[in-house]
Amino acid sequence: MINATLETYIHTFITVINRTLIPAIFALAFLVFIFYVYKFFIANGAADREKGRTFVLWSVIGFGVMISIWGIVNVLINTFGFGYGQSRPNLPTFGDAPSQNSSGTYVNTTFDTVAP
Repeated sequence: MINATLETYIHTFITVINRTLIPAIFALAFLVFIFYVYKFFIANGAADREKGRTFVLWSVIGFGVMISIWGIVNVLINTFGFGYGQSRPNLPTFGDAPSQNSSGTYVNTTFDTVAP
């Protein structure tokens, strides 16, 4: 009972982070990126232009890091089984060995070749 409750809390926490917090951070980062792109292209003065160029470069690097970390976290979540309602497709087998899907039933996914 306690384990199920802990798993529910972890799932709720992960869902809030994945569906609310991370997209909000991406949106804020994108708005700041757009502001500095504006400063880079429209700004008067070399100092503002240089500051905008530097910030745009680091923003692109930051977006790459954010997307990478988000992907790694989701891989870890799915690896340790915190991803509710997600099932993987059946893996194909060769020969007569049936495979077991996520609901526990056996499915025959044998590839039979047909002679021309």
